[in-house]
Amino acid sequence: MQLFKEILKHAKYRNWDEAFRGLTPVMRQQSVRVADYTQALFNGACKSSVYLNDSNAPEYLDAAYGEIAYKCGFYHQLGKAMEPENYPTWNEHMSLDEKNTYCSYTVEGKELVARLQGESPKEISLPNKMIQDACEFHMERWDGAGFPYGYAEDEIPLIAQIVGLAKEFDRLICERKSETPFEDAVEMILQQEGKMFSPELMEVFMAHQAELRIIYKKYIQYTKTMPKTVPLVERRPERPFGLTYRQI
Repeated sequence: MQLFKEILKHAKYRNWDEAFRGLTPVMRQQSVRVADYTQALFNGACKSSVYLNDSNAPEYLDAAYGEIAYKCGFYHQLGKAMEPENYPTWNEHMSLDEKNTYCSYTVEGKELVARLQGESPKEISLPNKMIQDACEFHMERWDGAGFPYGYAEDEIPLIAQIVGLAKEFDRLICERKSETPFEDAVEMILQQEGKMFSPELMEVFMAHQAELRIIYKKYIQYTKTMPKTVPLVERRPERPFGLTYRQI
């Protein structure tokens, strides 16, 4: 009976478009942003000496796979389309059962993607493997404290590391109620070097701030950016108290 339920659940979506529309509007919007950040970081990694000089760099680290990298970001959380309507939002005070339910979406996503791709696991193409890896491993952390398996360092496929960075960067930007959410998010990401992210990936991240900022500005309406304060009355030695206001 359990196997029959699993088959029905995975048969719910007949194609990629149906599966993507199974996500909430907020998740779909997030996926589009993460896809753009993923592609920018991937293209940056393809040109970075830290990976070009690494004999163990993955075969797909080539600009020719840039569009596939975009799809990795676009479909990375497709597994959430498989979860129940009362699927929890992550927070530190979850029960163990709630955490297990939440963490299952990565494996669910990999299984759904594999079915939609329709390839034999023994003959999987490199692009399809990239998308599966992005779904399954993007929540792993460099220090091994992620999920679903607690993989660490180079156990985590590079494409999943890149998607994970893109997702976290987007989350921080969108959640910061600040005049400078981009700069704040950059600083917070850098604090995670050696924890969530590898030093090599941090080099790529810092080297391509211009491209990331363009994407940030493209989707700025989804952030909580506050209007900048501007001076109304300037401070002077004889008038030590100025006056500022926020433009509406």
